[in-house]
Amino acid sequence: MAMLPIGLGRGHFLLRKNLKVVCGARHSGIGFCCSFPRIDNNISYRPKTSGLDHPHRGLFPLSRDFHPIQGGGKFSGVIPRSNAFNAAMPTNPDQSDGFWSNLFNKLMRWTIGLFLAGCCLVAALPAILSNKTGLAVTKAVANVFIPGVVEVRDVDMAWGKPINVKGVELKEDSKSEVVVVGIEQITTTENLWDVVIGKDFDMVVTDLMIDAAPDSKGEIPLVRYAEKAGMMKKSKVEKTELQTDQRKLVSMSGEVKNGNSNVYVNDGRLFVGDELRYTIGKQIHWLIAQGDETVASVSDEIDMEADWLEAEEKPKDSEALLVTVNSPNVGLDMKGWKTADGILLGEPATAIAQFTPLLAREGLSKINPLLGETMKMSKGAKVRVQVASPDMRLPSKTVQLHMDPVQVVIDSGPLANGLLDLLDVQERGLSKGKPLQAWMSGVDIEVRNEEMIRVRRCDMLLGKPGKGIHVVVWGECNSLTKELNMNLGIPADALARAGIEVEPGYILPLPLRGTTEEPIVNWTSASKDIGRLALERVGGMIAGEEGTIGGFMRNAFFDVAKGMVGKKHGQGNIPELTEPLPWE
Repeated sequence: MAMLPIGLGRGHFLLRKNLKVVCGARHSGIGFCCSFPRIDNNISYRPKTSGLDHPHRGLFPLSRDFHPIQGGGKFSGVIPRSNAFNAAMPTNPDQSDGFWSNLFNKLMRWTIGLFLAGCCLVAALPAILSNKTGLAVTKAVANVFIPGVVEVRDVDMAWGKPINVKGVELKEDSKSEVVVVGIEQITTTENLWDVVIGKDFDMVVTDLMIDAAPDSKGEIPLVRYAEKAGMMKKSKVEKTELQTDQRKLVSMSGEVKNGNSNVYVNDGRLFVGDELRYTIGKQIHWLIAQGDETVASVSDEIDMEADWLEAEEKPKDSEALLVTVNSPNVGLDMKGWKTADGILLGEPATAIAQFTPLLAREGLSKINPLLGETMKMSKGAKVRVQVASPDMRLPSKTVQLHMDPVQVVIDSGPLANGLLDLLDVQERGLSKGKPLQAWMSGVDIEVRNEEMIRVRRCDMLLGKPGKGIHVVVWGECNSLTKELNMNLGIPADALARAGIEVEPGYILPLPLRGTTEEPIVNWTSASKDIGRLALERVGGMIAGEEGTIGGFMRNAFFDVAKGMVGKKHGQGNIPELTEPLPWE
């Protein structure tokens, strides 16, 4: 029986006289057979080139003008793939109904054949992945779609046994030897078939490693990978040369609970810089729960309120989400609903942290530069911040923070010493070059585009209540460059300490520039402002109404004072106090 081969990629077709097609895949070992409409064994049909091969007529040409070629039971040539279907079309219009019926039947057979082939492929998938060659091909395909390079040492997978994957590594690129994320072993408690059909199962991840430590160039491999993959914006901050011995280990564990499937991370390792390790502590544990019933159950287990689950305005097509992170020094609680475009907070998220030098330098100093000189907090005190957004959705271009009042001890650095000199304060507990007790009020903060920090108003008391100096800070700080565009205000009660009486509520604003590491105040200009206020107080003592000699002398005095020390600052842009001061 004569057969005509038609090549299609890695497979091949054998076209027999009765137009039965046998398809064999050279590598998969899977084959299937489909039957085409029968054609007279002694006749082949060759379409006229002028009608059927027109480039704009496609698969179904307008012309059906065929002419037979006697082939003696054999085809006189290879039918082009584009015309193989057309060769089976009827020459008699009366046969069209039967043709389309046969066509539909054949298409159904092809579809079923492809479906069965796909099922066979899926059935063979565990064996393919467990084979070194199949695993290598799968990794090559995965690396096309996943940023970076994924390596897997071994996969043991079968429908009737649990999944067991070993040696998973994620690298920045093919040239890099740095492993950004690594997993020694992934196992499931149930077999593969039970996992696929949706039965309850647990997955155990052993020895998860995340590299978030800076290298010798001051770059963090995990951050660098995220930037290359488009997961985060490229940092504008210049890198600093660091010593490689700053790489420190934090033990890590975690849970992900999602109803019928749970993931447990055991014996994890998080590598971070020395200061961040000091901030986090020796170990960290995180918990993520998804689904209303799961979140309610987990909340009860960890003794956390879940009233927010009963909210009347629960978003559509969403599920409850609970995230908690705990370590000896930091904590985070976030509750809300997971939606298609992010998270809708059920209530403001809460972050708590104990004092560390890194927290003071990289966090508190951007709110109030005086806090960058913090040495310690009062015993048992922690920084507590509530996080939200204008519409309670995350991520958001604008994030709103509220920081609770805190009591600290600061070093009397250049900024604090400049204030003491300006007001000529000489009291016990307010000495230059010595630690100062300090109170900070609650403060509202706004972060725009993950970069600009806007501090509405931060009141601070340097020294003990009743004897300290009250100052106010407001303005903006660039979190990346650490540049300041702020004001350092001296209110009426602090001016009174220097013997200058002004109306209640008045604040003398002093421009605060530079960076969080080197804040700059023009103390010469500030001294002139203080002098002007003192002269105004003296001038106010000159008696006399307008039009009299006394009034003339007072106005002349003020004119001279303005020429000496400048004009009075306006009060229009100074934010008002919105909550009681903690030291009063």
